[in-house]
Amino acid sequence: MSKRYNEPIRVFGKEARLEAFVWRQKLYRVEQVIQTWTMSSGIWQKDAKNRQFSLVAASHSHGRGVFELYFECLQQQWFLFKVVD
Repeated sequence: MSKRYNEPIRVFGKEARLEAFVWRQKLYRVEQVIQTWTMSSGIWQKDAKNRQFSLVAASHSHGRGVFELYFECLQQQWFLFKVVD
């Protein structure tokens, strides 16, 4: 199971070399990038969006978890898409 958030985050590092991110004022250190992939909404749509996803294992002062992050290319912004249980 997972819970979707789709909230903006601040990320340190780049795609395959993600080092950390800040979500809800907590610093999460990326321990492992599990998987990366790119999705596009398609060129046939007026506002086509390319998103670069990363599934990461990360920890903070109160525990650890698996998080799905994405970089929205058009907005040049990172988001925490969901937390995997």
